[in-house]
Amino acid sequence: MTLPLRPVTCFIGTRLEALQTVQKFCDVRSIVTVRDSWVDQDCKSSGIAPHLVTQSTKESTFRFLSSQSVRLVVSAGFPFILPGYVLSSGPIFINSHPSLLPDYKGYNAIRDAFGNGEKHMGVTVHHMTEDVDEGAPIAQEMVCVKGLGLQEIYDLLFRVIEPTAISRSL
Repeated sequence: MTLPLRPVTCFIGTRLEALQTVQKFCDVRSIVTVRDSWVDQDCKSSGIAPHLVTQSTKESTFRFLSSQSVRLVVSAGFPFILPGYVLSSGPIFINSHPSLLPDYKGYNAIRDAFGNGEKHMGVTVHHMTEDVDEGAPIAQEMVCVKGLGLQEIYDLLFRVIEPTAISRSL
C-alpha cells in the first residue's frame, strides 16, 4: 500500500501548536514568523532558521512567499495581511482564525467575543482571500467557554481547539 504524499508546505505565523500540527501532516519546507515568537524560539532550539518578518521587511517577505515552491501555505497568527499577488501566486493559502467566523473577524477576535459574553467560541480554518477572514470555511471547531477567564480561553483555543481544527482541515 502506498501512503499519500505529505504536501510541501510553508507555515506563516506565531502559534507553536498550530505549526506542530501542520508538521504532523505536511512537509514544512519554510517557516515565516516574528522574532521571539513561540515559533521562533522553537526553531532556534531545533536548529531551524525561519524567515523573520517585521513591519519594515514585510514587502520582501511577501515577495518571498509569492516565490515559494510549495503546494500549501498555512497561516496561524501571521501579523500582516497578504496582498492579492501573494494569494494568487500558486499555492493554496489557508488561515486558522480564533473565532467562529463569520463572527469576530480581525486581530482582537477572542477579546471581542469575551467582552461580549459569548458562551461558545472556537476556531475556523478557511481559505484566504484579499478580504480578511472572508474566505470559504474548511473546518470549524466550537467549545463552551462559560465560566472561563480570558487567559484560560486563549490557552484552550490555541492549545486544543486550533490543532483539532487544523488537523480536520489537512
